Amino acid sequence: MKILAIVETQFVARNLREHLEDLGYDDPTIVTNTPDAVEQLRFSGFDLIIFDAEWLKPGISVQDFMEIIRRTESSKDIPIILCSSKRRSEDIRLALQAGANGYLLKPYDQDVLKEHLDKILSGAPK
Repeated sequence: MKILAIVETQFVARNLREHLEDLGYDDPTIVTNTPDAVEQLRFSGFDLIIFDAEWLKPGISVQDFMEIIRRTESSKDIPIILCSSKRRSEDIRLALQAGANGYLLKPYDQDVLKEHLDKILSGAPK
């Protein structure tokens, strides 16, 4: 199972890596900037994207970045779990309309992450 995580800081990257590895998802690819994310999406075959919405810098919206992901041939069908601290139903609706397959509220712990992974990847091998 190849996972790409797009996160805001090295601290978040380290925590997410630990959670994923503890759950049996070895060696996730984790990036913290737009060029690296786009590059990874173009040339690496991922099975899942975990996208931290707070990672986005001013000038690009969640919807804009989701459109980039969905327009890229190699990533257009990859399941995406969007992570955000925004709890309004409107924010969740917009994320799902933009192409997210799941919405993970922050902060989250390993058990909640596992629930979302299991739901999105039901039946898929690790």
